[in-house]
Amino acid sequence: EDLKKSGATVSLTGHTDKDGDVDFNYKLGLERAEKVKAQLVSRGVAPEKITVDSKGELERITDGSTPELKQQNRRVEIVVK
Repeated sequence: EDLKKSGATVSLTGHTDKDGDVDFNYKLGLERAEKVKAQLVSRGVAPEKITVDSKGELERITDGSTPELKQQNRRVEIVVK
């Protein structure tokens, strides 16, 4: 609710694990960020306040050596400014 009323902007960045090739993972990360954007817009946040990007597999937070660690790399980071 506060986000809808404020002048803040939202930056969404999608991330993936390292399975698949770089181009596929970039697109997958972008799809993840776009889905979060759609949710925010459906809740009343103006689409022009939201930017989306993807880092694909380039900024993993774990080495992905187990299924659980791979899952942690599959995320969307949200930054409100």
